Amino acid sequence: MTTSGAIQRFSLDPPVVSVKMILRLQKYRDIAAVPRRIRDSAEKAAREASGLTESQVLLWRGPLSRVEADGTITLGGGQCFHSPTFARLLTGSTELCALLLTVGEGIERRAGQLVDDGRLLEGLMMDTCGWAMVSLSLRAARRKVAETEKSRNCRFTSASAPGYSDWPLVEQKTLFELFAGEPLPISLDDWQTMLPRKSISSVFGVIREPLL
Repeated sequence: MTTSGAIQRFSLDPPVVSVKMILRLQKYRDIAAVPRRIRDSAEKAAREASGLTESQVLLWRGPLSRVEADGTITLGGGQCFHSPTFARLLTGSTELCALLLTVGEGIERRAGQLVDDGRLLEGLMMDTCGWAMVSLSLRAARRKVAETEKSRNCRFTSASAPGYSDWPLVEQKTLFELFAGEPLPISLDDWQTMLPRKSISSVFGVIREPLL
């Protein structure tokens, strides 16, 4: 089975993570009321994390063969995904994009060191900062890809991925197979968890707008 798609690889500059975002991810709503010790730990994590990040992105893009009423999504190379919710989002799409992104192992390794040293709060804030980095990097990657599509009169659908909504996590393996033959900065364990853990996948459709 062939992948019938093109693969692009690029890197991103480390995003700027705000203390407010870290604290929001920790479910703090009234930032002004957060104890000083917690704010200080979040600020320290935000400063340190940018130097620990190595964002890498791989983008697969290929033809979308058909989308069936039962949620089966078939690509041009014969690969299939199954998600009724995502299938509905693909209305009008002629191509599919699959994106893999990681910010590397640095933040996770540092968070582990802090926990091992008994600095639990700092470790927690560093780990949270890592997930903020993933979220911001994903937005940046989508923007970068979208910029290249403007001249082609294309737009993207909303995104999903295996493990979200009704899309079986086990199909993460099928997604990774689209990148067969490419050296990947991300691997899957036996439970389809991505390693390094500060990694994410994202899949979205491509809709060609009519020329005016």
